[in-house]
Amino acid sequence: MSTDLTRKVLLYQQLLKSKDKRDQDGRDKLFRSLVNTCHIFFYTYPVKIRMLKEEDASELLIYVAPRIPTMIRTFRYERISFDLYLRKIAYLQTKCFLKRKKRNERKIWYEFTPINDIEDCLASDFPFPYEVMEATRVERNPDLNWSTETKASELVRKKIRHSKIFRRRFILLILLSCDALGAQHIAFLAEYLGMGEQELASLISRTHECSIDKRERTRHLAGIRNMHFCRKMFYQRELEMMESFNADPLFLEPVRRSLAYEEYYFKQRCKEVQDRPNSITHRQLALLSGIPKGTVDSGLSTIRNFLDGIMDGSG
Repeated sequence: MSTDLTRKVLLYQQLLKSKDKRDQDGRDKLFRSLVNTCHIFFYTYPVKIRMLKEEDASELLIYVAPRIPTMIRTFRYERISFDLYLRKIAYLQTKCFLKRKKRNERKIWYEFTPINDIEDCLASDFPFPYEVMEATRVERNPDLNWSTETKASELVRKKIRHSKIFRRRFILLILLSCDALGAQHIAFLAEYLGMGEQELASLISRTHECSIDKRERTRHLAGIRNMHFCRKMFYQRELEMMESFNADPLFLEPVRRSLAYEEYYFKQRCKEVQDRPNSITHRQLALLSGIPKGTVDSGLSTIRNFLDGIMDGSG
């Protein structure tokens, strides 16, 4: 059945086809009236049927407002009035809005949780915090517990002083592990090697520059892994809560599927992160040091075996 609003929309569509300039003012006025009516409808209808609260209705209106002119221009009267057409669209758009809002709330665990806290949680036996954590965190600056007083440390320092080849291999090993080094480590190692701190920091900086792309890809992959972890924990808690209330299996099944999906991809991303080699490669070390890659390979293998031996007490 045709309604007043439907007739106005059809009249506007007829005026839209008219080339008479005298119809332009009336057409624009009618269009503004229709748009305002639609704005009011999209703001009030979802609240009226209790799908949204008033504060959320304004967000829905912002989301839908750019599409309203297209709705008015493309409406076709086929036994359904424009009023019912708007109701149907408002209902569907509200469902999409709620789904998108819920998805964004799930992402908040990853977005506002510091990477270090996520990394610590991945390595711990404690469940990931269900509540949203604060965006700020206290920087961790643990005291450096390295020492030059141990027997192994004294033996390595003696080898460094008496062998230029061993010293060069030790520096290559430092550069290979530079991703894990902080300012305190660099200061300690520079003093240990008997070289300037700025010189060692410069070498490490050049090494970082050679591997920045690979390091960024690894960090991005770790971020995806952490996101799957947060979603997995959310679905796990959600499933536990629903089961505690004896929810209908019809509602439990989608959550179980989502949990299985996130768990699968979390494990896949974990494996990919673990399988990725160090961001610093032997080839890059060879280019930086100006020596053949084979020499770098054999030198690093030799010094690793030596260090393993003295750390085990067999050297």
